[in-house]
Amino acid sequence: MLAGYAYPLYYNTLFAELRIVFDKALAAAKRKRPLPGYWSTDKTMTGVPVMGKLANLPPVWPKLWRRLQEYQRKTGQYSDFKAFLEQKNERVIVMSEVTEKGLQDLVDLTRTML
Repeated sequence: MLAGYAYPLYYNTLFAELRIVFDKALAAAKRKRPLPGYWSTDKTMTGVPVMGKLANLPPVWPKLWRRLQEYQRKTGQYSDFKAFLEQKNERVIVMSEVTEKGLQDLVDLTRTML
């Protein structure tokens, strides 16, 4: 994590003590300049154009990338990705808000390319 090649993903079964240790390591690594590893090019929060092969995407949160891959393999497109997430209704706990949301609530589609 300190080298910037790990994305945090905590399941609710993770001990709070471990999460605190991981969070501190993550914060320390993100204070480094330039940002180490993938974090300098991560586009999870700013968005990416998804067209063609997913392998060409800049780094994004691996859970999001896996869902994009699953949907693309299933449908060959991305136009109804948010509906796909809504159907899965995969729950995600947003630690900064201390709330649970659906993964679909964290994804925003701005336009569809056909």
